[in-house]
Amino acid sequence: MPGRKRDVPAAVTGLSGGRDSLTLRSSGTASSGLCPLPGAPQLGHVMQARQVESYINNYVGEWADPYGRRLCIMKVNATTASVSLFAENEPLARPWYESRPSTEMLATYDPAHSPALVVDLWTRDKGFELHLNFEPAYELDKEKRDSLTVALSRFEEDHFLDVYYYLIQPFSHYVKTPGQLGAVCGVR
Repeated sequence: MPGRKRDVPAAVTGLSGGRDSLTLRSSGTASSGLCPLPGAPQLGHVMQARQVESYINNYVGEWADPYGRRLCIMKVNATTASVSLFAENEPLARPWYESRPSTEMLATYDPAHSPALVVDLWTRDKGFELHLNFEPAYELDKEKRDSLTVALSRFEEDHFLDVYYYLIQPFSHYVKTPGQLGAVCGVR
């Protein structure tokens, strides 16, 4: 929305107690605005479309954090995914959104705007979003596993959303856990 400023509060962009530092990053690593795969040749628009297609595949699957939360990410197309968020194997009720469950939320991958998969926690124009960044062999993971780092954003004037952060925090990275939510994710 024009004129609305996005806010990422300090409590959301960093973690205390020596845990991961989670921040939003801007793109700009490639002149085309795409986030190329390391070492991939630039062969014009066809190759760029394939890079987007293959990069979103990094997010697909079942992911868990150390606090018992799980993400189920299913690809819809090269730039869109469906994301479900579970705590103790149950979807979260989203009080800011008529208590709708945190299932089948729209997520977009737009490398010209950000390297993150951006999940709409509310309707698209409301600006309350979960940002997931794929980190191969994540350095802050003790086992150096592929991980998703997390950040949260909202419009600056939407202070009423602050009271709901507890549903999503504390933040930590998510690691892939095949099979744990198989029936829910549609993966066996």
